[in-house]
Amino acid sequence: MEKTYGKGTELAGHCIEASEYIVAILKSLGYEQAKTVEGYCLYDNGDFCSDVPYDPHTWAELDGYYLDVTADQFNYGMIEENEFAPICIKLGLPHGIVINKPVEGKDYWF
Repeated sequence: MEKTYGKGTELAGHCIEASEYIVAILKSLGYEQAKTVEGYCLYDNGDFCSDVPYDPHTWAELDGYYLDVTADQFNYGMIEENEFAPICIKLGLPHGIVINKPVEGKDYWF
C-alpha cells in the first residue's frame, strides 16, 4: 500500500482496500473468521475538522484483535500519546476508534 499510495495521510481513503487485503491474507492462511469492520475515528482534537470531529474508517478484525495499517492517517487529530502506529494490532479497539457513529454534541473524552 505504501509503495502505491505513500504513508500516513497519503493513505486516506484507502482503508477499505487495505483492510480487504489483510482479510484476504488471513483467510489464505486459514483464518476464516477474519473480517472487515466499518466504524469511525473520533478525534481528540476536532479543530482540524470541517464539521464533525470524526471520520468514517474501516479496519480488519480477527478473534477480537483490531488490525489496521491506515489508522495513522488520523494522527493529525489525535494528541501525541494517542497517535496510531503505522501498523496497529491491539486486542479490542484502540482509543478513538468506535463502531457506532458518534453523537454530535456529546463529549466523549470527559
